[in-house]
Amino acid sequence: MNTSHAIPFLKLVADDLRQRFSHDLSRVAIVFPNKRAGIFFNDYITPPDGTPLWAPTYLTIDQIFGLISPLRTADDIETICLLYQIYRKRLGKAAKSLDWFYGWGEQLLRDFNDVDCAMADARQLFTNLYDIKKIEEISDPEIQQKLHELRIKLGLESSGPFTPSRIKRQFLEVWQQLYDIYTELNLTLRQRGLAYDGARKRLAVEQLQQQQATLPPQYDCFVFVGFNVLLQVEEQLFSHIQKEGKALFYWDYDQLLVSPQSPVDIGSAFRKNLTRFPSPLDASQFDNLSRIPRIDFVAATSDNAQARYVPQWLQQHLTTDEERHTAIVLADEGMLQSVVQSIPDPAMPGGPREVNITKGYPLGHTPAYASVCKFLKRIETDHADTTVEQCLRQLIAHIKDEALRTRGRHPRNSWQEQLSTESYFQCYTIANRLAHLAAEGLLDMQLHTLSRLLRQIMRNQSVAFHGEPATGLQVMGILETRCLDFDHLLMLSVSEGVLPRLYTHNSFIPYDVRLAFNLPMPGQKTAVFAYNFFRLLTRARQVTLVYNEATDGLKKGEMSRFMQQLLLLQTASGSYLPIHSWSLQARSSLRQYAPIAVNADNAQALMARKLSLSPTALSTYVDCPLKFFFKHVAYLPEVEKPTDFLPPNVFGTLFHEAAQIAYQELTQAGPSITPDQLTRLAESPVRLERIMQQAFVETSFKAYLDRITQNVAEWHAFSELHLSHLPPENRKALRYDREALAPLVRQQVPQSTQVYTPEQYTLEFHVITDYLKRLLLSDARLHDLRLEEMETRHDIEISGLKIGGIVDRKDHITLDGLPCLRIVDYKTGTFSSDKISASDLSELTTCQPKSKAYLLQTFLYSLVCLEQQQASADGSREHIVPALYFLQRTSDPNYRPYVKLGRSEMLNFADVAPDFKAELTSLIERMQSSPFTPTDLPDKCALCPYRLLCGET
Repeated sequence: MNTSHAIPFLKLVADDLRQRFSHDLSRVAIVFPNKRAGIFFNDYITPPDGTPLWAPTYLTIDQIFGLISPLRTADDIETICLLYQIYRKRLGKAAKSLDWFYGWGEQLLRDFNDVDCAMADARQLFTNLYDIKKIEEISDPEIQQKLHELRIKLGLESSGPFTPSRIKRQFLEVWQQLYDIYTELNLTLRQRGLAYDGARKRLAVEQLQQQQATLPPQYDCFVFVGFNVLLQVEEQLFSHIQKEGKALFYWDYDQLLVSPQSPVDIGSAFRKNLTRFPSPLDASQFDNLSRIPRIDFVAATSDNAQARYVPQWLQQHLTTDEERHTAIVLADEGMLQSVVQSIPDPAMPGGPREVNITKGYPLGHTPAYASVCKFLKRIETDHADTTVEQCLRQLIAHIKDEALRTRGRHPRNSWQEQLSTESYFQCYTIANRLAHLAAEGLLDMQLHTLSRLLRQIMRNQSVAFHGEPATGLQVMGILETRCLDFDHLLMLSVSEGVLPRLYTHNSFIPYDVRLAFNLPMPGQKTAVFAYNFFRLLTRARQVTLVYNEATDGLKKGEMSRFMQQLLLLQTASGSYLPIHSWSLQARSSLRQYAPIAVNADNAQALMARKLSLSPTALSTYVDCPLKFFFKHVAYLPEVEKPTDFLPPNVFGTLFHEAAQIAYQELTQAGPSITPDQLTRLAESPVRLERIMQQAFVETSFKAYLDRITQNVAEWHAFSELHLSHLPPENRKALRYDREALAPLVRQQVPQSTQVYTPEQYTLEFHVITDYLKRLLLSDARLHDLRLEEMETRHDIEISGLKIGGIVDRKDHITLDGLPCLRIVDYKTGTFSSDKISASDLSELTTCQPKSKAYLLQTFLYSLVCLEQQQASADGSREHIVPALYFLQRTSDPNYRPYVKLGRSEMLNFADVAPDFKAELTSLIERMQSSPFTPTDLPDKCALCPYRLLCGET
């Protein structure tokens, strides 16, 4: 894999702009999705040689519209109060209170905003539904629901049962009312020199198109950088500037994501953008995700566990020389406080020198909001005769006093001080705005109504942190990362329902009508989050995605759909991304224990009881003798945590079962398999699906057998229910005789054995099917494949211990002109060159930073098979060749699955067999005579399930 570092997107843009405009960008306006990108861009636009440069102007898209439109943007509070006045004027005594109306007004304002952002004909949309024939396509239940909601809130009279014809008539009446409200609101705001956001943008574009307005004359070129899903009003602005020859467009994407085969739903929109507004950058610069070195999926049991993981992650990944290239991204803004408190001090390991927070924090979670609520409750109780305006003036004074009183409570310039200051300022701004509206007579309400309204408005606000984004460790939200790239990335709360966020799409405009008029659809916000999520990963060197696997209320405890889509992404070579899955282990820092060890005498006595060992057990001992003791001598099982996908061992077992079933079919007529047979099976979805269904059944059956035979309680329940007709001694014997037990289990409880089903694990079903297809097509490139055996046990005795396991496959081929017997081991994990190579044999039996477990296993199987090999009639023997089949690589026609010792492929195991057997014998003798001590490599302990037992920290 090519792991060369990708060039940041903003640097690509800066380099291209310097080539175009040399050192004078004074008449260039660079338009970013947010202001933060401009600060990072400053580092890249500066010429590397330090030559002075006339800097461009940085704008946001909203500022562009503001330079064109003569209207100012009205704040939402004022707009909804004006909307309420229109509503009350139309309904008179039937009108409800402002606090009741406020939430409904927010919803209606969002609908009006959507209509204008889509440049839709409001008159036709609201009043002419018959002309677009959509009224016939809307189901009566939906219309009835909308009518009921709207007629009550608008105060329209209704009586008698609904009938289909009357429903449609009343539906049109309501829409006619909404258009009048829409028109009057826009007129009222314009008389004040104001417009809500969508109306302001629409007016700007319409005036440009009608030549009633011009682009800002101080700029000769507008450079649009890093946009994604475009609103219609933005698209028309882009088109107008493009027609005037004053536009450049730079899109950030990845070819893997926008290809038609991508499972990620952002491709079609981006292909449209790239076609209509071409980018001057070469597409080869946007092929980075397929080269990402590593992605870690980490399951946590709670939000607190996620926050506690931050120090460990920082210690591993934070680079002190370039802290700003490391980011912690929060999908859930509610985690901000716990995460920031978890960041170590600069003097501690992993502690950053500086931290920049660029993320909103819910105002309703702050002490400032609690102080406002306390004040309002006191006013309602003790001063009920106070007017609304007087109450607001007193509240403003109270907020000022509280802000001053708490000012010295936190360290100067700390994030806590910033949060406190900003939250009080936010409360002050809201109270002050309402006070002005009250002075204008727009807040005609009782004190209790004002109290509820204030709480409602404040709960919907966020406190914005303002820092220096170009320095220190970055802590930010998803939207704040737009246009930015980071080397090391930790993203928290990547859980379904959090990312993408579950939006309840409340709208008075039915789905079909929105679709007909090209209004923003419910899925558009999801598409925006998908783009920002996947774009952020494309140039990172290391990505860690953490999700909460615990179910809590409406949270399902599942990884985000975006993580599942990452599992399905395939590179051009057909391989999957290098994803590793982990679970955070609970740990306590209240008390530390000294590392333990099992002394040599006890170790020798315990090992004397061992009769056999697997290659996995040997590898465990090589990595950590104490872990070997816990797992394979003391038989302390690892705790299996519930996960969103199959455990890796079950995933591998499923593939092995599927491969065995497939190759058994292919060898029914004999051991030789032709390329045509392999290709026909690989290209038959029906046959592959049948094989996979059978593999799930067999894997589930074996898992069920393991469960009832290895768990005393499970065995007791099973035997009492299904084996009660047998004598106790026969039942006990059956528990340890799987061959005799299996047919009884199949006969007695065929349904209970279905532990895993394709319906339950759809994603894994398709991935394993793809792996099987790859294996078949890879073998189809061999023209003389002859299978000897599959899934067969082989053992060898060394120093009184039987060592061995199940060999996946033995086959015969001609390799480099010579006949050979291959010992094949399938691997469903991620490929890396260090897994298939070693400088010398001693690396296989000593602890290494990069485990050599795969090599130890396949060399052991090769040794067993070599000693069992029979010579041919002429006394010659086929070369035995160990082969590690990494399924992710088998689609590459140049892939060779052969292991390397030194610089050469191991194409004749007999050359090293005596030396390997000596190393293996020495390892066994060491196991039988040495104490079980912890590993010498602390990195091995990071995710060890036994670390709390051994005392390693």
